[in-house]
Amino acid sequence: MGAAVRTTKNYDSAAAMAADLTRELPLNGRRGGLALLFCLPETPYPELYAQLCRELPLTVVGGTTFRLPFTLESDDCSAALTLFPETHHAIALSPPLDPAPGPAALAALHRDCLESLGRPPDMFISLWPALPSIMTGGQIPDLLAAIGETPCLGGVVSAKLHSRQVAVLADGQVHRNRLLLVGLAGGARPIFSQACEVTDFSKYTPTVTEADHHAVKRLDDLSFFNYLRWINCDPRDPSLISGYPVCAKVWEGAAGQGEPEASVRALTGLDLETSSGLFSGPVPVGSSLSLGFLTPENVRASTRRCLANLQAQVTAGRAAGQDYRLLFYVSCVGRQFAQIGQNDPEANFLKAYLPAGLTLSGYYGFGEISPVRRRDGRLENRDLSFSIAMAVL
Repeated sequence: MGAAVRTTKNYDSAAAMAADLTRELPLNGRRGGLALLFCLPETPYPELYAQLCRELPLTVVGGTTFRLPFTLESDDCSAALTLFPETHHAIALSPPLDPAPGPAALAALHRDCLESLGRPPDMFISLWPALPSIMTGGQIPDLLAAIGETPCLGGVVSAKLHSRQVAVLADGQVHRNRLLLVGLAGGARPIFSQACEVTDFSKYTPTVTEADHHAVKRLDDLSFFNYLRWINCDPRDPSLISGYPVCAKVWEGAAGQGEPEASVRALTGLDLETSSGLFSGPVPVGSSLSLGFLTPENVRASTRRCLANLQAQVTAGRAAGQDYRLLFYVSCVGRQFAQIGQNDPEANFLKAYLPAGLTLSGYYGFGEISPVRRRDGRLENRDLSFSIAMAVL
């Protein structure tokens, strides 16, 4: 499966951006491939997207993002175009997500994508708008349940959270409230890795005894606020949710006995009236939980773990005759916030340790989706926080 990436540093002219992104593309007269476009929100991306849809003999989809992996202080980048000129693909757009369409509509979206694809998919890419109903609702888990064991990578596109600048690009239009599902088939052969490292406040992992979807009210016999006090956090300290990224590692059963990887949920707010913690996704009653925070070393450690895992798999695949060209990744914007003032941001680290022969592409989002293996060996797609998720194609 061939792949190519083009970038531009232009911010002001859609025509100049398009010229940069379409230079010397390896299309060779092909039609029907796929292109992913990710743009910073301060660019004229609606005009750029419309022009690329007119000029390219490909299906062009994508979204806005807070940051691109090529964006460095000394080498700025405003947009990136990733091409899959040889892949068989299908796209499907959801009905409006606000109000929430419900599980049946998302299952129907999945069926529509499969029917358009006409063959078993190698993987899905899903791009979601950053609506409040997405960030706190069950819509992402509903779609992932419908997808089942087919690997899915993607997440919530980002700019400013809940801003009108956040956009999903599909079907030649800019969408603020619709989900894009892309199915890839025919030679993708993806390999995946995802990781999140968190510094724990405490090794204590209480059981969630009362919760309302994303609002955790009680842990064991403590209110959530009393649990914060127990681990020496002041629930009325504003830095708890703004000064550094606080998150919860969540296991479906007892920590260390259920899933091999904890789901991660960002702490997005505190409800003073109910003494609850508000998280970026569902935290079910009966799960175990521990709070922690993200440091620059956590970001570096998880990135190293992802890349080492992929390097081993790429080496083995190439020995067996597989041809891998592209590393596509989705990273949480919280990881970027954790590195402010650092001289080795995640993008630099990714490029420095990128396996030989691969091109880098991807985006930062307010939520990541990645496949993981459960202890029983089955694949499960999960929505995550503070993680980096990668696929090699």
